[in-house]
Amino acid sequence: MLHEDKKAWDKVFKEQGRFFEEPHEFMPEIVKLFSQYKVNKVLDLGCGTGRHTVYLAKHGLHVFALDNSEEAIKESKNWLAKESLKADFIKQEMTEHWPYADNFFDAILSVNVIHHGRISEIQKVIAEIERTLRPGGVVVVSMPKKRNQAERFEKVEKRTFVPLDGCEKGLPHHYFTKLELHAFFSAFKYRSIKMDNTDHCFLFGIRK
Repeated sequence: MLHEDKKAWDKVFKEQGRFFEEPHEFMPEIVKLFSQYKVNKVLDLGCGTGRHTVYLAKHGLHVFALDNSEEAIKESKNWLAKESLKADFIKQEMTEHWPYADNFFDAILSVNVIHHGRISEIQKVIAEIERTLRPGGVVVVSMPKKRNQAERFEKVEKRTFVPLDGCEKGLPHHYFTKLELHAFFSAFKYRSIKMDNTDHCFLFGIRK
């Protein structure tokens, strides 16, 4: 993501702290899927303040967490420490080359993260997901369907908008079509694409 996005996220987390605490409604289903596919090493991509990093660690998984916000990682580490849990953190932009070997992960989870960017940036992220996830590994990613994160937006490219107000002001949002999802995630076999109760689309896939 762009440099100004990093500053925006640090501002969000510094002002609001741990504003997501409850794990997503699909997490029990996701953990069950991970068990089915014998997942041990899982990446929480865009971990934020740690709600899923903590949840996965509580379920005995070896969790790696990547985020570009120092404030978010600090909050995540504090939360883990209070729970007597551990995870391996990397602070960097998700569009940069990840410091993990090819086929390193058994699963990658990214909840409401990868849509934050222009198309070229999102494609870089998906390429890293493909590279670091082992064949037969599980990917679960989500993104918003509706443009309701602000009242005013600036369009910067096709289906990509920047909110001009609200808590995610200045952060690019790309809104995927179903055809785009199939095209961008062509390296994966689809188990399902489903909607949650907040109109976010979840893609469940298996690395070919």
